[in-house]
Amino acid sequence: LGGGSVIDSAKIMALSIASGYDGWEIMNHKAKPTASLPVVCVLTLAATGTEMNGAAVVQDHQTGKKIGYVTDLAFPVESFLDPAFTVSVPKNYTAYGIVDLIAHALEAYFGEGEPPVIDQITFDIIKDAMQWGPKLLNDLDNVELRANIMLDATLALNGLTRYGKKNGDWAVHGLGHEISLLFDTAHGATLSIGYIAWLQLQKDRIPERIIKLGENVFGVHTVDETIAALRKFFQSINSPVQLSEDGIGIDQRQKIIDQMHKNGVSGMHHSLSQQDRETIVDFML
Repeated sequence: LGGGSVIDSAKIMALSIASGYDGWEIMNHKAKPTASLPVVCVLTLAATGTEMNGAAVVQDHQTGKKIGYVTDLAFPVESFLDPAFTVSVPKNYTAYGIVDLIAHALEAYFGEGEPPVIDQITFDIIKDAMQWGPKLLNDLDNVELRANIMLDATLALNGLTRYGKKNGDWAVHGLGHEISLLFDTAHGATLSIGYIAWLQLQKDRIPERIIKLGENVFGVHTVDETIAALRKFFQSINSPVQLSEDGIGIDQRQKIIDQMHKNGVSGMHHSLSQQDRETIVDFML
């Protein structure tokens, strides 16, 4: 009963108890679980998609790492998605959930493989979230609008957007995890900041892919227009696009860079060099 962090933790505990391994041994791939207790999910926050996948992300405060783990064993046996259970989520975390689901769709889109039909489904999920998200933020008690965003969040990370692709990229989530570890910044806020910076880094490397996104989601035709349109949307729902908006200044630059180097933040399809990480941090600031 809860949002992504609660359900992800329950998944790892279920694997740990059923397999007899310590949860951190599983998360760090030092032990391979062979069984899981059944996980039943009652979702109270629309964002992560954990209700319909076998993934979990858990933060280890002792080692300073936020780690992801994926196994079919962790797939919930039942998930109850009642939008009425999300009505009490405040405006800022509702907005961060919208950012999170869009980021999940983008991580898949920028992964390896370009199946046209899946690209179109991905665009439609993003456009739907952008259509209903702002309306929801002005009418937080609207259960129908909550339902639309809840379904978008599920579809963005239930495997649908990865059909026909080798993998997603996930560099931006990696960047975001490090910011959250260092400053306890809300996950969704780190993603709106991170995606604008990552796109600026990649704009001369994958211009065609970025332009296709812009044409199909925003109706624009250049890389810069696409980045500007995404930035404008994030700003419209009051999700930050630079670290300074969250009180993180230039004096933290080296600390952030060191943390990203330490944990080897990179993408599964578009790898990041040390210089890339430093450039992204500069864009984020």
